[in-house]
Amino acid sequence: MAEKMVSVIIILILIIGAYFFFEGIQGYNNNNAQEDVEIQSTSGDLIREVPKEVNSGRIFVVTYSTKRTGNFAIIIEDSVSGGCKFPNGESEYKSVMLNTIQPIEVTAPSSGSCIFNGDYNFISEDEVEEIKEFGEQIVKIK
Repeated sequence: MAEKMVSVIIILILIIGAYFFFEGIQGYNNNNAQEDVEIQSTSGDLIREVPKEVNSGRIFVVTYSTKRTGNFAIIIEDSVSGGCKFPNGESEYKSVMLNTIQPIEVTAPSSGSCIFNGDYNFISEDEVEEIKEFGEQIVKIK
């Protein structure tokens, strides 16, 4: 009987933890809802979202997301020019994405605009798909 109670408590803790984790992601994205966001999609596979404008020196979020299901990984190689910096302090971002959403904080420079340009490809158990480009997106610094 005690083992069943411990199992129930562990399951409840996991459910509550998952709720707050996913609620945190939603809240994280909703905090930026006041900014105007431009969404660009490449072949409907992976979407990169960036705001159209940000204040100088501000940290903003670039979100990579997909609606694909199943077992896959996505190799992302993105770059930014104009003074914006990815979390590593560099203008290049290389990552393997294993989830359906990946928010990344980027730091804006004091003025100008930042241009994002990069590519990605999906890898599954069956194949390595061709590399696809995101296309160019511009974030104006105000």
